[in-house]
Amino acid sequence: MPLWILYAIFGLVNSIVTLNINILILELWARLCAVNNSIVKAFASCGDQQLSKILLGCVRPTRNCCPAKLDRLRQAHAVLHRASELLMRQHGVTMALEVAGAFSALIYCSYEVLVLFVAPERSRGTVISGSVSVSLVWMTSHLLSLVALVLSCSATADEAERTTVLVVRAAALTGCAAPWPEVDELIRQVVATPRVAFTAAGFFTIDRTLLVSALCATVTYLVILGEISLS
Repeated sequence: MPLWILYAIFGLVNSIVTLNINILILELWARLCAVNNSIVKAFASCGDQQLSKILLGCVRPTRNCCPAKLDRLRQAHAVLHRASELLMRQHGVTMALEVAGAFSALIYCSYEVLVLFVAPERSRGTVISGSVSVSLVWMTSHLLSLVALVLSCSATADEAERTTVLVVRAAALTGCAAPWPEVDELIRQVVATPRVAFTAAGFFTIDRTLLVSALCATVTYLVILGEISLS
């Protein structure tokens, strides 16, 4: 079987796995957004409405908070934080391999493009693909896959951090700390919960800085490989 067919099959399977992980992460992001919106709606009517608009960006019709709803918010927050832990436990290694594969593909595909453009006579035996367009397609595919993973992880982590910001601001609203202990329990739980962060099996954090690292690594290794092979 030709090598390019094996590589195409691997790329298809890799894309399906990456898409599945991104869908799970974005589902978690959507649930966190729903919880945050519920927190804003529950606390926006507490205290001074002008202060509520400044701190929470929302003013609701004056009404009392419901203790039962606050209990549901606490449960939802705990469940979503547990879901993020299980997601990392289940797919942490896969995400590490995906990031490592994207790094390697970006470096090698960019090297292929450089060799085929600058010295095509030296491409025989040094590059797998003999076409610039094919190399660009594979490089773009891996880059988009890495960008999608990084942005989905960053958006979800930011939304989880927004929950803490919202409850801390809500605590400053007059009357939110009484008369129900559920308010204080919600605030204590959210503040005490560890920060949600997506890592590649614990080796490094998957956030927007990873894209900068990928760009720097690609340029660095491309210069080194270009100096070695084209000099």
